[in-house]
Amino acid sequence: FAVMAIVLGETQDVLAIPQESKPGDITVDFHAQRPSVDSNPKAREVPAEWLWILLQHAKRGKLARQFVSYFTGILLYTFVMEDLVNVQNTYMVQSSIAQEVAEHEFPDQSFRMVFEDIANDAEWWDFMEGVLFPVLYQPRYFNSDRRNQTWNQRFENTVAMANSMTMPVRLRQVRVKDDSCSTPAGNSEMNRPCWGEFSFSNQYKGPVVGSAFMTGLHNWRGKEGYSGSSNYGTEAHVVDFPLARSGGRSWQDRLAELKSGLWLNEQTRAIAVEAGFYNANLGINTYVKWQVDISPGGRFKAWSRMMSCRMNPYATDTDTLRFAGEWILAGGLFWAVFATVLEVKNTPFYLLFGSSRFLQVIDLAVLMVFLAMGALWVDFNRVWAPRAAEFQSFSDTVLDLYTPTRRVQIVVQLGSFSLLWVYFRSFRSLTLFSIMNMVSRTLSRAVEELLPFAFVFLMIIVGFALSSTWVFGIQIEQFRTFWRSFATVWQCMMTGGLPLDDMQRFRPIFVMPFLVVWTVLVALVLINVFIAILSDKQARIEQDDEDEMTLLAARTGRSGRVGWLEGTFRGYWAKFRKAGLSADGGDDTEAQSPRAKGSERPVKSRNIFDRQADIDVMRAQKIIAEVDLREIGFVREALLRQRKLRPGDLAPLFRGDLQSAEELAEKVSDLEEVQFLETAGSGDQEAKEQERLKALQETVLTLENQVKRLRKGLHNSGVAKKSTGNQLAMLPNLPGAVEVETRLEQYSPNAAQK
Repeated sequence: FAVMAIVLGETQDVLAIPQESKPGDITVDFHAQRPSVDSNPKAREVPAEWLWILLQHAKRGKLARQFVSYFTGILLYTFVMEDLVNVQNTYMVQSSIAQEVAEHEFPDQSFRMVFEDIANDAEWWDFMEGVLFPVLYQPRYFNSDRRNQTWNQRFENTVAMANSMTMPVRLRQVRVKDDSCSTPAGNSEMNRPCWGEFSFSNQYKGPVVGSAFMTGLHNWRGKEGYSGSSNYGTEAHVVDFPLARSGGRSWQDRLAELKSGLWLNEQTRAIAVEAGFYNANLGINTYVKWQVDISPGGRFKAWSRMMSCRMNPYATDTDTLRFAGEWILAGGLFWAVFATVLEVKNTPFYLLFGSSRFLQVIDLAVLMVFLAMGALWVDFNRVWAPRAAEFQSFSDTVLDLYTPTRRVQIVVQLGSFSLLWVYFRSFRSLTLFSIMNMVSRTLSRAVEELLPFAFVFLMIIVGFALSSTWVFGIQIEQFRTFWRSFATVWQCMMTGGLPLDDMQRFRPIFVMPFLVVWTVLVALVLINVFIAILSDKQARIEQDDEDEMTLLAARTGRSGRVGWLEGTFRGYWAKFRKAGLSADGGDDTEAQSPRAKGSERPVKSRNIFDRQADIDVMRAQKIIAEVDLREIGFVREALLRQRKLRPGDLAPLFRGDLQSAEELAEKVSDLEEVQFLETAGSGDQEAKEQERLKALQETVLTLENQVKRLRKGLHNSGVAKKSTGNQLAMLPNLPGAVEVETRLEQYSPNAAQK
């Protein structure tokens, strides 16, 4: 949850509002992690409302461009990987082979038994003699016609009608030396002979009936959790069974020799059967391995593995389109690596541990994974694709089909992992939309409380996993290891699914306390605490949004309510209109300057987005294009707290460049002087009229005082002596100015003219 909150909240612009700081104090911008000192108090103030509108519009424009480019790349990447993996065709090939072999029921059994049910050596030989080899070496069709007499013997070693073996079948096993266990010999006479876990030092390399010890094989591993050493190395005892078309001893005779000579005995720790198939209908090669891991405790774990690939990956028209897409993705990948490395390089080391900056490091690591995928794919096409004809023809020797199919599988696995991160990181461009932006900011606000919550939650889950492993793991498969217990407990938290029947059968006393504590602690307490944290933060986010809209509406009018899409459309329309006026020779003075034709009176406009063709607005936008849009959170903070901003406070937007900050402050202040306000409603109109009336009253009082001084000056100078009873009196309204001029004419026409 904590990682999710950090990742999803990376693009948010608003952080938790800190406590009010005093002027002159050193303040720390949590998002930028960089100290700043308040600017000169006498410096020109920056209107936070207009600055926030411009910055927010710029960031949404950047997110829109990222949205288009990012999802175009995602769609192209999805097409390339989907065509490369070709899940549907691969599934049809592998499922048909599995149905014929691994899921084939053993003959002459009173109950249903398949390959994965093998529990001892006798059942292993039953599988070999009754299922595997009869299927792989079936000599006749269902109508008794011989397979080697049709289609040039192509279907003589064929599974499910279309998947033909192209190379001999190989049996492979590893053994340990006698007395290789760690049990002391003197404890009991039963302690010798003994056979311990497999290791390279304990591996037996002596003669084995019917086998040859070979080195330089491809590496093979055991089932995790069922073998002491999951890595069996590249050396083993092998037995090869040639194709039926090659002649020689029958498979029945060779199996009988191995069985009678105890080819599988107490020393054996792993045994596998490997085969290679080619489906000409789909052009797919498939490597198949049926393996059994044998633990020192005597447990047999049977499992199978299949890997497929097209050895000639550029043979169809769709492959040509994918090839073009691969080159486009490669170019975009190198550009992204260059840009990310440059950005990380220019970031101070101590800032790399911030949420957004640390995610850049993760992005760089994922890009390295993409480069590794590309390198593996290039190597596959350079080394293995030219040998496609070898793997699509019959061979008398065993070919290494494991390595190329494994190479392609690694590419697919890395691609699937990277795809998860790519889709996950696409959330940052989705914050263009208001609902996703709210989710992002909610998680970012909650991350401080989610971190300790996640730690406590993880400790509780680990505790339940360990407890269930110790109590139920001895007899229940779902709790056999810690990781399986952890997965079972986690699944129970999400969707339920505890094996209650098995738990009650093996540990009935412990089941009820386990369920009660789990239900109360996790289902009723922790999950609700998590929901409460997010709900509280979301409520605060909604309140902040309401406050922001109120302040913007009061101070910027219509401009504060224009969305990004509408603002962008208005901007393009204004530029288009200006271009049209210029082409027609019309008067575009109004579009060029906020003051029409040199007048001091500003030109009326509905909102700032209608004036994006104006010189002042274009200059401001040009400066904003250089702003680090990840650092704009403090502007909204100042807006919500109605805190004054000065040019020095804007330096973090330009990575400390004070000159650019002062230039931006000047342009935004110039824009504020232009009256972009639009009537917001009857209440706003009444308030504006009251302000105008107050201004007029102050003007009247000023004029009255000036007239009184003028009258006194005229009287003292003797130009116009004041007569008794002829007093100048100002009327309490503007028309009184006319009365003043009339009475002045009674004293002296020259004085009235002056």
